[in-house]
Amino acid sequence: MKLLKSQWIIGTAMIQHIREASLRSKVKKINPWELYEPMIKNTKVYPEYPTLTLQLDSMDFVPLEKFHSYAHRKARQFKFKVIDRYGFILVPAKEHYAIPPTKTALKLEKPDKRKPEKEIVLSTYHRFLRLSEVPCVRLSLYLYLMQAHAPVGITITIRKQEQMDEDIRYIPDEILEAKKAELLSLDDPKTRKLLGWE
Repeated sequence: MKLLKSQWIIGTAMIQHIREASLRSKVKKINPWELYEPMIKNTKVYPEYPTLTLQLDSMDFVPLEKFHSYAHRKARQFKFKVIDRYGFILVPAKEHYAIPPTKTALKLEKPDKRKPEKEIVLSTYHRFLRLSEVPCVRLSLYLYLMQAHAPVGITITIRKQEQMDEDIRYIPDEILEAKKAELLSLDDPKTRKLLGWE
């Protein structure tokens, strides 16, 4: 009890000290946020997408890099879990997931055959962002935001994570592939017979 006011009663032989409790100490404490509007807890559970891959493609490198960092920052603000290349969830770190550019060769046709034809090589750059635990309600808002802020020439593709997304990240080693083919050929019964193993 909180004692605020003191009263002194003077008796014949002694002085008594009596304290009274205030009304404020008797009132229940109220959270100021709940004073006018009660707190409503959102108990709805929205379904979540599995791991998604956001692919950004462009022929211009600098705007693609800047937009990739923007998409990564906004994904973290939307509370999506951004997964790095090894499957770990990134909290403060920023990761870039890129593959080598796709090259396209163009030849100009000229009616005059005496001049050599020019060949133009166009590079398409790719950046990826892997997201997990994405609520379906927030994904549509995130995609509208990405489409609204995408620079000219950037293509946005979103899809479920597949094995193909992992396979395109690695450059095939030709020597290793040749050794694998050689090992597979050694399992052939005709080859084993020619080598004298059977």
